[in-house]
Amino acid sequence: DSVSEAWLFAFLVSWGGHAVGRVEKLLPLIRFPQMSRQELERVQASAMHGESAVLATLVGEAMETHGHESGQEEGGEGLFDACEVAAGAARSFLVNKERMIELHQHRDPLALSRRQPRQHPDTKELLYVSDGDTHGLLFYLGTNGHRSAFVNPSLTRVVETSTSAPHGRFTQPGSITSRQHVQTSYFDPQFDMRTGRKESWWQVDIGRRRRLQCNHYTLRHDSSSDFVRNWELRGSVDGKEWHVLRKHENDKTVSKPFQLASWPVNPNPNCRHGPRKHESQSNNSNNKFRLFRIVLTGPNASKMTTHRLCMCWFELYGYLEESPF
Repeated sequence: DSVSEAWLFAFLVSWGGHAVGRVEKLLPLIRFPQMSRQELERVQASAMHGESAVLATLVGEAMETHGHESGQEEGGEGLFDACEVAAGAARSFLVNKERMIELHQHRDPLALSRRQPRQHPDTKELLYVSDGDTHGLLFYLGTNGHRSAFVNPSLTRVVETSTSAPHGRFTQPGSITSRQHVQTSYFDPQFDMRTGRKESWWQVDIGRRRRLQCNHYTLRHDSSSDFVRNWELRGSVDGKEWHVLRKHENDKTVSKPFQLASWPVNPNPNCRHGPRKHESQSNNSNNKFRLFRIVLTGPNASKMTTHRLCMCWFELYGYLEESPF
C-alpha cells in the first residue's frame, strides 16, 4: 500500500510538538513533491511553516515541481520536459562532445528521492551511473543478482528477446543483451496493422515474475552509419497495451559507430505521454512493465536503408520488483 506523505508530516509534527529544531532534522525525509497541491497548501497554512526555514524550503521545492507539471500539461508536448526538470534539480547530467555523462549530486542527497514514489522494501534499485556500467537490469539478471560471472540472459532464457524481422546472420535479437560489440546488428521493418505503417522494433521480455519501473536506458549503435533519429521506448505488461516511456524526434545524439548513449525516462507516474491512437491506455498507474520495446518511428540517418533499426546493446535501469511465483 502507498504511504501518505501528508500523514507522515502530520505524525512528525504531532511527535515533535513545539520542538521545531527536533522536527527539522527529519523533515527532509518527507517526500513533499508526492503530496497533492491541496495538501501542500495545508502545510503552508500550518504554524510550523512560518517558524521553520527548512520546511518552507522543502514545500517551495515541491510547489515548484507541481508548477512545472501543471504548466507543461497545458502545452501537451512538453510534458516529459517537466518531469526532467523536476528530477534535474537533484541531479544534472552534463553531456560533452564525446557523449560521456558526468553525474553531479545535489548538495541535498535526498532531493532526488523526494521526487520518487516510495518503493516496497523488497524493491531492488538499479541506478544508472554511466554509459556501459554494470548497474543495469540485464547485467543484474545475467549475473544472478551480481552473484556470478555474466552470462547473456537471453541464452539462459532468463529474458526473452524478439524483433520485427526474421532471424538471420545480422539479425540476432539475443545478441543485444550479450554486452558484446557486434559489428553488424540490424532489424528490418514489418507492416503494423494498428499503425498502418512499417515499423522496425526490438523487444525484451524480463519475465512474468518481474516488473521494472524504468527511469533510464542505454543504447549502443553498431558499426554502420545508419544512426537512429526517430524512435520510441515503449513499455507493456501484456504485449497488447503499450505506453510511450520516451519519445525521440530528430534526435542526433548517436553520431558515431559503436557509440553508447543514455537517456532518462520519466520517473513520475503522474507525468507521462498519452498513448497515441494505436496504443491503448492501461491501468498500470505505477509505470511498472514486463516488456520493453525500442521502435523506429521515422527514418534514420541513412539515405538507403532508412527504416532499418541498428543497435547492438541495450540496458535498462530503475526499480525492479520480483515476485516468488
